This record gives sequence, C-alpha cells and structure tokens, in this order.
Amino acid sequence: MSKPRPDRSALDDELLMASVEDDAVRLLLGRYDVPAYVRRGLRVEAAIRDFFADATRLYRELLEPVLACARALARQLPGPDALACHFPEPGEQHLIQSLYRTLLPTAPWRGSSATHAHRSAHAAAERLRAALVRFNRRWQAQVAELDYAAVNREIDGYNRYYLIEKECALRSRKLAARGFRPLERITPATVLERLPILEPGTAVPEDLAESDRSTGQ
Repeated sequence: MSKPRPDRSALDDELLMASVEDDAVRLLLGRYDVPAYVRRGLRVEAAIRDFFADATRLYRELLEPVLACARALARQLPGPDALACHFPEPGEQHLIQSLYRTLLPTAPWRGSSATHAHRSAHAAAERLRAALVRFNRRWQAQVAELDYAAVNREIDGYNRYYLIEKECALRSRKLAARGFRPLERITPATVLERLPILEPGTAVPEDLAESDRSTGQ
C-alpha cells in the first residue's frame, strides 16, 4: 500500500523550513511532487548564488598579485602598526588595513626586534599601490564582460511567473502575494557593490575571508 501524500500546505511549510539546507531540500525534492513555484524559487536562488560564487572566485584570483606584494611588504616591516608610515592618508590606511585584516591575518611580519629598513619598505609599499591600481583596472574590465544573461533570465522568469504559479498551487491570490518581492536584475553596478574597486576609503569585502576558509586557502 502506497503512503498517502502530505497535504500541500504542510509540504510548503516543510520546504520553507528546509530551504536553508541544500541536502534537506534535495531530499524533499526526491520525496514529493514539488510545486512549480517552489522549484522556480530554488532555481533562481541557485542561479544567483552560483553567479556570485564565480564572480568572487575571479575577484580573488585577480587579487593574488596584490596579496603577493602585501606579503613582500610585511617582510620589510616589524608589524602592522608600521603600515601607517607608508600609507599616511586615512582612506588609504583604511583600505590597506582591511586587506591585511581580511585576507592576510597571518602576514609574515619581520617582528618587533627586526630593524625597519625604511627605503626597501617604501619601495615595497609603492609596489603594493601599483598592484592595487592594476587590480582595479582589470576588475572593472572583467565586470563589464561577465555573463549576466543566464542569471537574469532566471530572475525575469521568477518575477513574471512565480506569483502565477504560486496562486495556482494555493488557489489564493492573497496568500500567493504574501511576502513576495520582485528581484532586481544583476548588473555591473550590482557586482561592484558587492565586490568593489579597491580605492582609498573602501575596504576588502569581509566575506572574502569566509570564501578563503571554505576553499582551504
């Protein structure tokens, strides 16, 4: 004898609770006849997540020459407090400190007992500045060339069909509209808001540290 199917409202609640856990969602998708609007919501969520995961990987790859210069500078300095000597402008200090704090928390500082060779450290600081300029130029060019078509197709489909599909499943326009907000299309400006050009006064995105930990870097 086959098991009775759960009623639709109970299934919706279970999917909503499980949506934060990919494994749980996959299990439910295998067990139940999932409504079209739920599948669409999961699909657009995955498309946006994958788009920004790819963009973040590219951003991090382009930062590698910057990090190499930052490590080389650290080897010339006794510790992070000495950075202020080479980056005296407050906005630049903010940016450089965020770089070390977020991506190089264990930078290879020379140590407090080492002699601070000002001339070589100054040259290393200039190389770091130049690396940041190159990074910004390359990242801005890459952002313009990212493939926005696939993710925006999913967003457009979600905005157009999600409420219709949900209303068909719930048989209530009022319930279907509850909590719904259309999604903004992803543009170069959206990407630069999350993964910014690194100019004085800005900071390295803190979630890059989470990205590094998740990939074992």
